[in-house]
Amino acid sequence: MIPCAPTYTSQVIDLTIKTWAPVFEKTKTEVRRFLFDTFYPDGWEKRHAADVTDLLDIEPANIWIALQQGDLARYIGLCLHPEDRMGAI
Repeated sequence: MIPCAPTYTSQVIDLTIKTWAPVFEKTKTEVRRFLFDTFYPDGWEKRHAADVTDLLDIEPANIWIALQQGDLARYIGLCLHPEDRMGAI
């Protein structure tokens, strides 16, 4: 794993959307639509892309990537919220 560079931002977002797509497709059918739409009024893809972009902008030192033959293979990001002592991976 190496620190993420800004040149990988679009690849990290694309990987995020690709990875979470099956989860959200299933969630749409198992969660009441009004609830899903409340959390994701503009779509889950847009919200996830914004969340990852924010993480890359705000906490770039907390994102690491793994490359395979020069291409992004995986990444991990840590976001800490000191106000409520919570975090997200």
